[in-house]
Amino acid sequence: MIKLDLDKWANGNANGALSNLYVSIGEGTVITAGKADSIFKDGDDEPLNFLGLFNSESVDAGVIDIDDADGNAGFTGGEVLQVVSSMDNFWVGGAIEGIQTLDPNLVGVVAYNSDEIKAHASLAVGGLISGGTQTWALHSGFTGTFDTFKLVAAYGANDDGAGYTESNGLISGSVTLDSFILAASAEFADTSISGLETGYGVSIASEVSDGVTVKLGYRHADDASTGDTIDQIAGQVVAAVSDEVTLTGEVGYIMGSPTDVFYGSGKAEWNPGGNFKASVKGEANDLGAYKVTTAVEKSF
Repeated sequence: MIKLDLDKWANGNANGALSNLYVSIGEGTVITAGKADSIFKDGDDEPLNFLGLFNSESVDAGVIDIDDADGNAGFTGGEVLQVVSSMDNFWVGGAIEGIQTLDPNLVGVVAYNSDEIKAHASLAVGGLISGGTQTWALHSGFTGTFDTFKLVAAYGANDDGAGYTESNGLISGSVTLDSFILAASAEFADTSISGLETGYGVSIASEVSDGVTVKLGYRHADDASTGDTIDQIAGQVVAAVSDEVTLTGEVGYIMGSPTDVFYGSGKAEWNPGGNFKASVKGEANDLGAYKVTTAVEKSF
């Protein structure tokens, strides 16, 4: 099968702008040329304890923020030539991406997906085709769900070609015992600038009544290069007051640089269906700071 998508120019020009052309060979292989999202996979890298981990939080709850790995927009697709093939639970892809930048990246992905296991490894390399500065980014993730036990493991690394390198990994597990969920996580981040940072976190959660869950958590981080440490302890209550409305309240205490702080927050989420979600969240601490955040999301 061959399919051609044409998108009209925003200014109403009658000529079409080539979005993508793809050729399907059999049932398992697709060749795509044109403008498309990257085949680079990330995910399967979020810690399972409810507070998460400090470094993981700073890179959007995972390991390595790939979109900012080296400032190269080519990692996120653009003009591409891609070949992907799937067979049973495996998915393999190779691509040239970011062709419009004149410094395209070579991207390769291997992924596996079953009822119990989701895993992937992605590699993007820049500079080989253009002969310019060589950069690369790697992301791998694993999520396994085995009855009452869940395991997440991930590793990411990148090199911007200008002397800055970073590697980041985490492992996290949770187990469900009757009405309790116990979770523990650990991470490390090692960069050529700031050195080694490590951290860990634990939590316990229990549904105390229908629709009401109580969570208690603790997390710690340590910067080996400076000797700085930071600790956080918190309690959270999540109440599903209806099928559409969820209320969340949290109080906690953070100990570390530059000062200790006690905080509290409250959040209301409305999810009426139809791929629409809205929320409002208020936060305040004993230093006098406060913040109100609203969000509205609609997917099509």
